[in-house]
Amino acid sequence: MNPGGNYIKNVEEYFISLAGEGIMLSSIDYDLIRGWRDGGIPEEIVMRGISRAFGDKGRKAMPGGSIRGLRQCAEFIKTCAEEYGYRSSSGRGDVTEAEAGRGADPELSITERLGRLIESEKRDAVRKYYSGLRARILKSEGGDELPLSRLIGEAMDEFFASLPDKEREKIEAEARGKLGERARLMTEKAYAESLVSFRNEILSKKYSIESVV
Repeated sequence: MNPGGNYIKNVEEYFISLAGEGIMLSSIDYDLIRGWRDGGIPEEIVMRGISRAFGDKGRKAMPGGSIRGLRQCAEFIKTCAEEYGYRSSSGRGDVTEAEAGRGADPELSITERLGRLIESEKRDAVRKYYSGLRARILKSEGGDELPLSRLIGEAMDEFFASLPDKEREKIEAEARGKLGERARLMTEKAYAESLVSFRNEILSKKYSIESVV
């Protein structure tokens, strides 16, 4: 298993799925991906930043409204990483006292941090999300190890499915709204991935779901 190789490939494929066929990453783009990886920024955070760059506000800030390389997404990824407590140059930023109390202590394993969150979380739905994610990670460690981004995605899917119908419809409508007019130009795969990415971003903010990676 080559986690580093999967990281680079996954980020590359996600960017190209949004940028469109015919786009090729440069050596500088690959250096950026390695820098994010070596800096400890999870690939799902990098993808979230890329998704933001392709959002309506992001594209308007680009010369000609076109994104041709990851360098144009770098600031969005940096902002997204900082929002989730990461620093693009050295991985995790300083842990605040509040974060330490919620399980964000970097000295703990991910499952230990999730255990703290489960104990402190008062909302049933969010507590079940943390419990489900921890169970997936433990199961994966005992067998074929799966990418953390996939496990988080599966747990988030389960959390979303547990919400009332009207709440799901509202969140899906908001996610579609973030895609805007460019949705018509996207491939089916890119549309589905971007919709889920925006949906998960909305869920994380709305329910104050902690990042444990």
